[in-house]
Amino acid sequence: EIKAPNETMGSISLQKYFMGYGTMTGMSGSVLPVADELYATYDVRTVAIEPSREINRVDQGLRIYATDGAKRGALARQLLETHQTGRPILLGVQNVTEAEKYKQLLLANGIDEQHIQMLTARDALEDSFEEAKLVSHAGQAGKITIATNMAGRGTDIKLAPEAAAQGGLHVIMSYIPESTRAIQQFVGRAGRLGDPGSSAVYG
Repeated sequence: EIKAPNETMGSISLQKYFMGYGTMTGMSGSVLPVADELYATYDVRTVAIEPSREINRVDQGLRIYATDGAKRGALARQLLETHQTGRPILLGVQNVTEAEKYKQLLLANGIDEQHIQMLTARDALEDSFEEAKLVSHAGQAGKITIATNMAGRGTDIKLAPEAAAQGGLHVIMSYIPESTRAIQQFVGRAGRLGDPGSSAVYG
């Protein structure tokens, strides 16, 4: 039986909560665009640190289409062509419905279901460790991971040797999010620690 709440929830914002700490520090590969906001909110300054290894990712940038059908067709062709090379793919979608549509498209084009893994709100795992483990498998040759969120975002996607030899992880966003930082976070899953990789954003 559902019972009435017996404690006050949401009485303090996340920002106020963090400001209760005496010291606050952190690292992020996508924080520079919000440096002014961090300073205004938390009085924390941002310093850029040069990467220890050269970024070896090819960003194909934004690909804008006049219609949703044209975008889906072009994205589907890239999915299939990239999969044929043996490279792993991480596809970011907006919702569960879109994730299922792309999965069915892949199956209809002869992609074996064992090559496809889903990480959506419906398929989300309760254990964040298990989610991170699922994301870590996204670097296996021929693997296609379809995700509606950035679960396990702190997890390095380890490339299998044969996947690295073919060009590494290819990251595709099927939409343009409102936040530039969200694009950086997703695109940044490829080409980590000097690994080869590439990205494309469809809109």
